[in-house]
Amino acid sequence: MIISASKRTDVPAFYGEWFMNNLRKGSFQVRNPLFPMKISQIDFQPSDIECIVFWTKNPAPFLKYLPEIEENYKFYFTFSLNDYPITIERRLPSVVERIKIFKNLATRIGKEKVIWRYDPILFTEELGVEFHLNSFENLAKQLSGFTEKCVISVADHYVRNEKNLKSIQWRNAAEDEISHLIKNMLIIAENYNIKLQSCAEDGLSKYGVTSGKCIDDELIGKLIGSKIKVPSSKERPGCHCAQSVDIGVYNTCLHDCVYCYANYSFESVKKNYAQHNKESLMMIGSANEEDNISMKKVPHHKKVNHQSSIFDASSDDN
Repeated sequence: MIISASKRTDVPAFYGEWFMNNLRKGSFQVRNPLFPMKISQIDFQPSDIECIVFWTKNPAPFLKYLPEIEENYKFYFTFSLNDYPITIERRLPSVVERIKIFKNLATRIGKEKVIWRYDPILFTEELGVEFHLNSFENLAKQLSGFTEKCVISVADHYVRNEKNLKSIQWRNAAEDEISHLIKNMLIIAENYNIKLQSCAEDGLSKYGVTSGKCIDDELIGKLIGSKIKVPSSKERPGCHCAQSVDIGVYNTCLHDCVYCYANYSFESVKKNYAQHNKESLMMIGSANEEDNISMKKVPHHKKVNHQSSIFDASSDDN
């Protein structure tokens, strides 16, 4: 089983203690986002977990737990780092502080285990190609040597984030803008020894960007020392992520980024966060008599063959 923690919220920033409590218990409960009275219970042993993928914009509160996690689990982080104005990313530490956190994390666990996300790429009247090229190069220069890969995507319009995007006069980018931006981002990334990949953006392949997997079974295979065969999640068009079990909840991230597709309103976020109980099996609230709890079968993925882990002392990299 691959645990995703989480595409729906920032677990390392806000729910680290809850996550660790349930990791120790070997159990999580997750409400179905579409059918809230249906709850999946996931019971597991450490040996059931092939990898944990953490999604975050600020893992600083979570770093104290890394030694414990390393004892029993393989893991990596996808770290979203843009340099947008505070009107867009409203409750994040400064970009200077986040760069320090990124470097600290990469130094601690290895640059191959920290995937940089320059995501999403937003276009407004103030934010155009020049802004993104300057911002991307500034960040790439500082993160060079602390990551091997950068994942990009152009902001998408969802019904859930429509109101917030309108508040910043978000616009669709013209084809020539995208072409000029992506071609130059590829050059910048190469100059700083960073591989550029896309997230659910197969259309960027015509500019030379490889379609990536944020939940990456190839990377996971390297971490565990065995290639694994994992079906694609097919969550949305262009998504190539391997199947995973996401333990997060929508409308729970306190970063309050305008473009977020996982938060519908910050008022809902605050109400949900008030119901958070770090001792519960569930991130928000707990199960009640009306809920239908079903045990979720832990998926075990077939190991294709054995290979040396990229962290084995005998590997060529050491």
